[in-house]
Amino acid sequence: MWYIDFMDTDEERGSERPRLTTKGIATRQKIVQAAADLLCHRGIAGVCLEDIQKAANVGASQVYHYFSSKQELVQAAIDLQIQLILEGQQPFLIDLRSFEALEAWGRILVAMQKNGQNPLGLVLTSMASELSGSDPQVRLKISEGFDRWENHVREGLTKMGEQGILREEADPQKLALAMMSAIQGGLLLSQARGDTKPLEVAFETVLRHIQSFQV
Repeated sequence: MWYIDFMDTDEERGSERPRLTTKGIATRQKIVQAAADLLCHRGIAGVCLEDIQKAANVGASQVYHYFSSKQELVQAAIDLQIQLILEGQQPFLIDLRSFEALEAWGRILVAMQKNGQNPLGLVLTSMASELSGSDPQVRLKISEGFDRWENHVREGLTKMGEQGILREEADPQKLALAMMSAIQGGLLLSQARGDTKPLEVAFETVLRHIQSFQV
């Protein structure tokens, strides 16, 4: 995989980070954006350093200057993907405190898939699969990204319980995990079939289960 051998290790290059100017920050961001876009569409195995250089219109020396370890660029690209995934669902994701809010969020997810604002979290799933046996640190970062997403759902369901919308036996943690699992499975099938129906059905099925706990 490209990220294993295109850079030296921290020990080989040193752990000091360059102090970035405004121009440097913009250049680094351009490299990260190019890497994130390519990873999103090709997967990790389908991207090499030269691809990223061409997409970002930078030289190899610039990549080495801004990323001091073999993992750092991948992690920066994952951070950007997580940021875009969560920002794309706002303001709905931060206010899941009613059934109406959950339904509105589901419509946004489907709309984003239809409009090509894809793959939402599917790129994280793909990267986790590719990296599962080779890079535990990057896999952990991907897991943390999913956790941040799931936490919004759990917090919303917890608030619904506190407000007396859900019965006491409703478990926000389990329900949030079920919802996230349904979304990821729905996204995967929707991507494979070129149709949002799997995502719609998966989301609605878990939503109906959550509604079964309504007071």
